[in-house]
Parts: sequence; structure tokens; C-alpha cells
Amino acid sequence: MTLDLDIFLKPSDKWDREYLKAVTSAIHKYQPDKAEKIIQRYLSEERQAELNLTNIYARRIFRGALLTVARGLETRLFRKGVIVMWASIAPRDWACCDRNIDFNYDLAKRKIRNAFAGKNFVGVIEPGYYPHERWESGDKIGSLISFHAHILVWDSIPPPSTVLRDAAWG
Repeated sequence: MTLDLDIFLKPSDKWDREYLKAVTSAIHKYQPDKAEKIIQRYLSEERQAELNLTNIYARRIFRGALLTVARGLETRLFRKGVIVMWASIAPRDWACCDRNIDFNYDLAKRKIRNAFAGKNFVGVIEPGYYPHERWESGDKIGSLISFHAHILVWDSIPPPSTVLRDAAWG
């Protein structure tokens, strides 16, 4: 089976174009004197090689690489005795407004590591920008930025005796 990345990535590319439009509009609105510099620094196609995950071009490269790695692991992952899960995490405390962005990347990574401790996983943390959703952060009110993570998780199924023993000990 071949993996056509262009077809597979089309829906996320569509959302990225919407995010780019909304984010550039917000940057022009809230920081008009620095807008072009900010857009060039974080959102330009020229900066894609740096894999800045606010950059839609870099995110497409990352997603493509993630899918290619997952495809390469197919024989290991999709066999009897292995559980594979696509998880999306969007804790409420990761949400903030565009007037008061308060997101701690290191704490978010720790939360993910703790959630999947002992499992194999690979993923990405990214912001979703919702310009028509009002959100309050501290004393600021603005549009919602929902940081979230998409994670591919896999592990082997434990033997039934282990499951029963663990359940008994709670």
C-alpha cells in the first residue's frame, strides 16, 4: 500500500491556510507596526527549514515526516498483540486569548510524557486559532488560541495474567 501524502495532508493543509489567514489578520490588527517582521519571522515559507511549528509550511513537512515514519513502522505497529492509538489532547489550561498568550511548552511536554509513560509515542503540539471565539485570559479578553497535541501512541498488549494482577492491586 502506498501513502499519498498530498491526499492525506489535504484536510490539515486547508485548516492551516485558515489559521494563517486568521493569525496574520490578528497580527496586523494588534501589532501593526511590527506585523511584517513577525509574519516573516514565524510564518513565512522561507523559514520552514527551522521547523517552527507556528509556520504552516514547516508543519506540513513535520506532518509528512510523521506519517512517513508511521508508515515505516507499519509492520511493527499493525500486527497482533500491538495497540495503536491516535490521541488528541487539548487541556483547558492550555487555552488562552490572543491578547494574553500564556502557554508553557515545557510543562505541556511533561504532561504528555506523564500521560503516556511507559508507552512509545511521537507527536506534535500546535496552536489552533479561533478568531470568532471570545476567550478570557487573566484580565484580557480576545480570540481563542487553543494549544493542543496530536500523538501517535503504540504499545504491546500485556499478557492476560498481568492485566488481572494489575487490576487486583488497583
